[in-house]
Amino acid sequence: MDYVVSTVHMQGYSRMFRPANFAPSEADHEAVKARGREVFEKGLQVMNKALDHHDYLVGDFSIADAAMFYVEFWADRSKITLPPNCAAHYSRMKARQSVQKAFQDEGLS
Repeated sequence: MDYVVSTVHMQGYSRMFRPANFAPSEADHEAVKARGREVFEKGLQVMNKALDHHDYLVGDFSIADAAMFYVEFWADRSKITLPPNCAAHYSRMKARQSVQKAFQDEGLS
């Protein structure tokens, strides 16, 4: 869970969508975004490997899967292709009744 939150989210996704937080000069923003995408995609590959032969990150469903789900959700909304095991995990998570209810409550599809 810590890796997903501190690396994939904070070091990757945050750079992609809030480059000014990492470099005050607009001239550096594209480089910051590119680095964020590298970190994000590498993080997805690490998680893809962790999911190899597993439905959930630590065996049974845990809070780590909820953390992974939100970055998978962002990837989906950002048109970033998920690696195969992450895509399967994302599908499993979307099939959970609690996720379906949250999506319904929030008006998401």
